[in-house]
Amino acid sequence: MKKDILVFTQWYLPGYKAGGPIRSVANIVESLKKQFNFDIITTNVDYGNNDSYKNIVTNKWISKNNIRIFYFDKKNISIYAIYKLIKNKKYNKIYLNSLFSPYFTILPILLTKLFFRNTKIILAPRGMLGKGALEIKSRKKKLYIFITRFFGIYRKIYWQASSTNEQAEIIDQFGKNTRIKIVQNISILNTKPIEKPDKTNSATRFFFLSRISKKKNLLFAIELLNKIDKKVIFDIIGPIEENEYWNECKTLIKNINTNVKINYLGAIPFYEIQKTISNYHFMLLPTMHENYGHVIIEALASGCPVIISKQTPWQKLEQLKIGWDISLQNSNEFIKVLNYAIDMNTEEYKIWSENAIKFVSQKLMSKAIIKQNYELFELL
Repeated sequence: MKKDILVFTQWYLPGYKAGGPIRSVANIVESLKKQFNFDIITTNVDYGNNDSYKNIVTNKWISKNNIRIFYFDKKNISIYAIYKLIKNKKYNKIYLNSLFSPYFTILPILLTKLFFRNTKIILAPRGMLGKGALEIKSRKKKLYIFITRFFGIYRKIYWQASSTNEQAEIIDQFGKNTRIKIVQNISILNTKPIEKPDKTNSATRFFFLSRISKKKNLLFAIELLNKIDKKVIFDIIGPIEENEYWNECKTLIKNINTNVKINYLGAIPFYEIQKTISNYHFMLLPTMHENYGHVIIEALASGCPVIISKQTPWQKLEQLKIGWDISLQNSNEFIKVLNYAIDMNTEEYKIWSENAIKFVSQKLMSKAIIKQNYELFELL
């Protein structure tokens, strides 16, 4: 008999603006729905939106692609409503796709501990404990962590870390006795050969793909490009999370050197991303922190070598000839790499591009990773 898994995630499909957390859960469900019965509790709006999804029934269970989904609207979500949904079945596991959410993390934990003690809880913090992430609204987050530790909110639950780095981050905040299982994220991507744009002496095409916020460090990327004296096209893809920060970026864009052309394309749904970014040469993402970085993997799968910071799990990329990971304190190295990427000829670029696709195909889409995720729900 298949085990019943209840998933709490504040944003889910058809949403896409929350980025990686949506993809992480969607890929787990798609890969393991034949082995487990997944019920998903979420909201009826996308990240940063007030308008509900079109043609989505709210406040009742609906069946879709062999899973059940419950879309709450803002008026109907409550402690009692969540209690009734958990009571709906004898769930083997509850999976939480967040750390700081009152309705989608704290309340499910408290209700489960009080009324459903035989149900095990697995929590995926999704990079929220990384140094770069904690530095944003740091006082509020530190107070939250202190209170939850003091009252033992997260005691006796299981944590999912997507890397050894994230494991260390969890231990640093919640102690060495925390129960953690390292389970890499599942990637579901097209890794077939891609027709890439010619790498000639005309403008080299870079893109940024992420939410526009201080953490993702778009302003720094623009500052770097402003120091390049060669023809560059830089397209920014992603939803605006912090308007004040975006205004700073726009001010710099208005005064950018004439050899650099910058466009803002807005947010793009998941199913359009690979098709869109395959038309670029490189991704530039000097992020302050990623616990995994789905966008990095999507770039590589689309044949785009990446220029990223060292604040991600993806290290020593230059040795593999699939990109560069550079310290955020070393602007000169970023500029050196950007110039190298721009000057790269067609033959060399083709090698790097093909290496990127092979890396994702061979290393990140293996049966072993799916098995890790299966065991997370089956064996804990």
